[in-house]
Amino acid sequence: MNKQNEQLLTRLFNLNLIQELPPSTGRSEPPWYLKALLAFTGWLAALFLLLSVVLGIGLEVILSNTVIILLIGMAFMGGALIMFFTITGDFFEHLALVLSLAGQVLTIFALVDIFEISPWSATVLLEIALIIIMPDFIHCVLSTLFAAIAMIFLLQYIFLCSIILFMAAWVWLNEFKFPKISKKMRAAGYGLILALISLKFFISIPQLLELLSYADNIIYSVSLYWSAEFITLAAALYVVLKLLKRHCIPFHGRGGILAIAVTLLLCAVSLKALGISYGIVIILLGFSASNRVLLGMGIISLLIYMSYYYYLLDTTLLVKAQILFITGIILLTGRWIMGCILSGREEIIDV
Repeated sequence: MNKQNEQLLTRLFNLNLIQELPPSTGRSEPPWYLKALLAFTGWLAALFLLLSVVLGIGLEVILSNTVIILLIGMAFMGGALIMFFTITGDFFEHLALVLSLAGQVLTIFALVDIFEISPWSATVLLEIALIIIMPDFIHCVLSTLFAAIAMIFLLQYIFLCSIILFMAAWVWLNEFKFPKISKKMRAAGYGLILALISLKFFISIPQLLELLSYADNIIYSVSLYWSAEFITLAAALYVVLKLLKRHCIPFHGRGGILAIAVTLLLCAVSLKALGISYGIVIILLGFSASNRVLLGMGIISLLIYMSYYYYLLDTTLLVKAQILFITGIILLTGRWIMGCILSGREEIIDV
């Protein structure tokens, strides 16, 4: 690698447009087993430190005084913040991460007791503040994950999952639009996707029907369900339209019309198989960004959603197999037609 390329990579790294520099630019990374060992020792050291603090102050004194719990929690998070800014290394990074997690638990417990609010509300407020304050990438991922999960339980489970999908789509399609905060945006994007993978496949048709069995909640539950599906469709169309625009494919052309039609058809088929459209959208985001981690997360989420749906007991296996078969046929047919259209377009360009 010549000096000009090294300077270009260094500039992109300083602008947060790439996550790390290659080894040829002078930044050598330790092997993975050493990083894993340092992470393990950091967590172990943090656990012993927490145990010594509890034993030193006294468990009875801590639990009997909410103010002490709040002060200890804030002290842990403040110490983690100082370590993130002043000390480098995998050991200290994971040590600070554990201290911050312990401080978050203590702080949330104290806030719930002092202000008499729900733990989900306290978690959302605290994690949003930590996303802004903490500079560590892993910490931002976990804070976004915790905030998204708490928000889902705080408001409406089914409805918020679709909104989180739309938020994740916006983050990943605009990660380079704001270079100064692109690192935090990537962390938030990973956290939102992890929240969807962790929670979405727990929603089942029997749970929905149980909600609909109460006469007073029929209109409310049905409206929430269809609102969630509408937001999911909007998120899928948003991703497809942004990608068509990025690759200079006109919306009114054959390729654009076909892509939109396949998206609508897939969302219609996945109305019964909850979650499959989520996995497809995540795969599209990973493929468009050439992000192998995000692409792998999308494939894993799609497998989880399909497996979970296939083994539900609300419908017969034959009906489920038919729905999955139709979905696969739609994907393969769309892929074949798009390949034919794009190959013909390339021939025209070459001519």
